[in-house]
Amino acid sequence: MVKQTIQIFARVKPTVRKQQQGIYSIDEDEKLTPSLEIILPRDLADGFVNNKRESYRFKFQRIFDQDAKQETIFENIAKPVAERIMHLTWRPDVTTGAIREHSQEALCGHKG
Repeated sequence: MVKQTIQIFARVKPTVRKQQQGIYSIDEDEKLTPSLEIILPRDLADGFVNNKRESYRFKFQRIFDQDAKQETIFENIAKPVAERIMHLTWRPDVTTGAIREHSQEALCGHKG
């Protein structure tokens, strides 16, 4: 069996709140893992010391910006996962007997 790492994706969606918005940037360098940096400026007008971080950087396998369509998200994330599950579930050399029966029940909602 092939071991794979967990893949983590990000989708940036616009906020609907009328509060102060954070600033973000996406770094998709060809040689590095894509990263998302979020900057939350400190509110200096409050008049007290604020030692919170202003910049947060996260790494992902792929980052989808605000203009990404739901179809694009599905094609790149959900579809490959579903295809891998179906490929493994119906292979008789991988799933046999009771294991196969339970896999079919989980996917189909009834006993196979």
